[in-house]
Amino acid sequence: MAAECLRSGALADDEGHRPGSGGHADAPLDPAHVRSYVQSVVDGLLFAGLIGTSTLVDTSALPRLRGVYKPEGGRPETLLSAAEHLALYRQRPRPWLLEAVRLQPPVMSSSKVTPAGGTRCPFRGAERILPEGTFVVANLYHASTDPAAWGNDAHDFKPGRPADKYLNWNGPFGGDAPRQCPGEHLSLEMGKALVDAWVEAKAPPLEA
Repeated sequence: MAAECLRSGALADDEGHRPGSGGHADAPLDPAHVRSYVQSVVDGLLFAGLIGTSTLVDTSALPRLRGVYKPEGGRPETLLSAAEHLALYRQRPRPWLLEAVRLQPPVMSSSKVTPAGGTRCPFRGAERILPEGTFVVANLYHASTDPAAWGNDAHDFKPGRPADKYLNWNGPFGGDAPRQCPGEHLSLEMGKALVDAWVEAKAPPLEA
């Protein structure tokens, strides 16, 4: 249920109002609130750059390219060889990285305490009302390998799946604010740069 809430945006932190405006479009901005909002964005960028990116490279990407990747906890993932991964990466690096992150998320969960008034959340074709103060944790791995969302090949490594279906710690990848991780694109670009450097230095050259 938490995963479906995450996909729907029901776990949003606010209603999309401008920060510091008190929810009114024409209200003057409160400088203290604006500073707090900017600080939260900066913190998110640093989180993605320092923690999310290093985990993306060390845990999600390089083990596959080195041929030493093993799914945790006996997950039923269909494994490819290092050579197959390298060929796929060279063809489509960004879709390859998104697929690696889907099957081995750098951040494994997203949590939220429901706000005043509770939260309506879709669950198995119906709606559930989560009371105010409910602590909800969404497991990103299970959400990202749910056959209902990804099909019967959910455990297969297939770059090129719809990019807006991928989830991160703050909602769907590339989603609209407020359900967008402020560091997701930074993390992806930094991860690609680091993996590109490894491929250039360590991977076998392309055959002529």
